[in-house]
Amino acid sequence: MIINYRKAILSTSLLLCVLLSIIACTRRTDEELRRAAIKGHTDEVKVLLSKGANVNYQKGGWTVLMFVAREGHTEIAKTLLENGADPNAKAQDGATALTISAEYGHREIVAASIAKGANVNAKNNHGSTALMYSAEYGHPQIAKLLIQAGADVTLKDADGETAFLIAKRKGHKEIVQLLMNAGAKD
Repeated sequence: MIINYRKAILSTSLLLCVLLSIIACTRRTDEELRRAAIKGHTDEVKVLLSKGANVNYQKGGWTVLMFVAREGHTEIAKTLLENGADPNAKAQDGATALTISAEYGHREIVAASIAKGANVNAKNNHGSTALMYSAEYGHPQIAKLLIQAGADVTLKDADGETAFLIAKRKGHKEIVQLLMNAGAKD
């Protein structure tokens, strides 16, 4: 009976080691995905996804898609979205891949995110939307795209500002006009 007990303990210990190794390997693959995506290595991203890397892996509260949205790697963003990346995932501050790509001026990533169901009116913790970021940083093509996708021009951030007021304050006349044409008021 003692021998069988020892075998059971050994078997359980071995199984636990195997499971821990699998978990460690998966985390390593997920982190490799994040790093490859940030560096813009499209082929490596595709290989890692085919090996089961978590397309919605997070580091520091950001998904891989959020990092790519900041860096502007359009092809990788599309690959992630096609493989199930959540375009509405929120960081700790409420940012989404859409608000990040709108801030940094990556129009094609904005378009790809919208095409995969990104909420164009999602607000971060300060109440800012992607439209407000495009107004803040002077990206009229992104503002136009967001408006066409149904962005609400009347939403206000925590300071009570709309995208229109932000664009006006920043002197982005083309965006001011776009917003006025979409029904924004002074």
